[in-house]
Amino acid sequence: MEIFYWWCIALMFAIHAGFLAYEMGASRAKNVLASGIKNILAVAFIIPVFYFVGWWIYLAFPAGITPNLETGAAGLPGQPPWGPI
Repeated sequence: MEIFYWWCIALMFAIHAGFLAYEMGASRAKNVLASGIKNILAVAFIIPVFYFVGWWIYLAFPAGITPNLETGAAGLPGQPPWGPI
């Protein structure tokens, strides 16, 4: 499960590098620096957020994010999570 986290980090870098290349290429010459700084600051913001929120989600759901259809929302047998209590 941890390998998925590390692959997502690599994909996030690739996505932001693509955004950086596209936006700097599509903007006018006078706006290239502003576009580049915006994307670099976005990466600087995303790194700690992805680290803290990603690990929080990973540790909050050790069994995965799947509904338990045997116990239901209120812990009653046979009741789906979206059913009435």
